[in-house]
Amino acid sequence: MPNSRAIDQVSTAFGRGGRDGEIWSGSGSFHLPTAMPGSRRKGATPEELVAGAWSACFGTTLEGIARARGIDASDATIKAEISLRADLARGSFAITRAVLTVSVQEGRADALDAVLDAAHRACPVSKLLAAGVEGTAVVQIERAPSPGPSRSSVGS
Repeated sequence: MPNSRAIDQVSTAFGRGGRDGEIWSGSGSFHLPTAMPGSRRKGATPEELVAGAWSACFGTTLEGIARARGIDASDATIKAEISLRADLARGSFAITRAVLTVSVQEGRADALDAVLDAAHRACPVSKLLAAGVEGTAVVQIERAPSPGPSRSSVGS
């Protein structure tokens, strides 16, 4: 078998109930209740999940590029902010802003400037957000039982 460093990964998540429901991964790595921003319901918002995915992906990309250049970036803290604008009168929602803030120890920022730019260009989630990728909805009717846990198990 040839030694290939390519990875083709398809990640799957499921949801039920929208922002007042639940989401779970196909791999079983997470199962979370969801909530509207500002609601009393405990749960994650889709924007928090995008921010979490971006900070994790960017952090891994940053560390890899820094390591290849002989720089230790393992202490970097990545803060991702995703801003949502809701026009409730029209029932429309849009992500209007996405900002990353990288914090490192004082005196190391200069060494990381070029690495930050390279990481932003290489990070898959950065690319997705920069491109403003539109999703595709496909309706598929299945007669099989719904995948995942029952509603009553959310948050247990």
